[in-house]
Amino acid sequence: MSTLQFRARRRMRRRVSFPLPLMAHVALCNAASPESAEQNDAPLAPVVVTAQSAPRSPLDPNLPASVNTVTADQFQFWNVTTPEDTLKYAPNMAVRKRFIGDPNATIAVRGTSNSQTARSLVYADGLLLSNFLGNTWTFAPRWSMVFADDIERTDVIYGPYSALYPGNSIGATVAITTRMPTQFEADAKVQAFTQHFDLFGVNRNFNGTNTTATVGDKIGKFSFLIGADHLENTGQPLQFATLAQSRTPASAAATPVSGAYFYNDQTNARTVVLGTAMEGIERTFQDQLRVKLAYDITNTLQAGFTLRLLASEIQQ
Repeated sequence: MSTLQFRARRRMRRRVSFPLPLMAHVALCNAASPESAEQNDAPLAPVVVTAQSAPRSPLDPNLPASVNTVTADQFQFWNVTTPEDTLKYAPNMAVRKRFIGDPNATIAVRGTSNSQTARSLVYADGLLLSNFLGNTWTFAPRWSMVFADDIERTDVIYGPYSALYPGNSIGATVAITTRMPTQFEADAKVQAFTQHFDLFGVNRNFNGTNTTATVGDKIGKFSFLIGADHLENTGQPLQFATLAQSRTPASAAATPVSGAYFYNDQTNARTVVLGTAMEGIERTFQDQLRVKLAYDITNTLQAGFTLRLLASEIQQ
């Protein structure tokens, strides 16, 4: 590139000389063409350049950290049912999602585990979704407070590199940004999912559905978005009741039984599977209602109000 520029400059510096009669002829031709002068003075049509604006970033532009961003244009081609699905391809991150609607879906990055939930942060529009009442897999972020279809972008900040976030960001910080409508819109979606499970005597299909409906509009500087979501799903067995195989020969008075299954565990020890444990199969119900209001005070300042109502139930 620099070579081409250098050559162009050299060409511009070359002197070009014309004979005097030729120069006079060119001057007379220019002076004798008033039509060409009028054409040069005619106003040109305005040129309008437009570009699609990228989703707004809630992060500090000077944040000294490694950040991975996923936008709605990217995960629209993924199987996304709940908000944590937008993190499924984030590098150096694992989401402990055992089934759709799992209330204990924790996140982990390098240096933390799925049972160290207090070492990561999850925000949605600046509101904290993390649960710091404990530090184990039963204190997962409240993912159900967000509609998956309303997510505009998800940013993952790796490591505690900014004083903008508390010390719990030692592992990672997930910043979810939801969208607001720019014109009238109404949307309804129904998802259905099923899986077949065949192991240790459990041979059946586990099914679920997710129904979402939203309506929104922007009128002048005021915008609103109202939505409802219902999730219902039955997860596969998660725990099994096991016993080590007895090494004592059965006596003649023992009563033979059937229905147990045998396998070798991780230490290659012979183990008896009696069936699913009490918390082996979970049926999840989640109902959510959300109302978002926003008012554009200036081009860069917006006031917002968010109301979320959530009801969940787990049957075992």
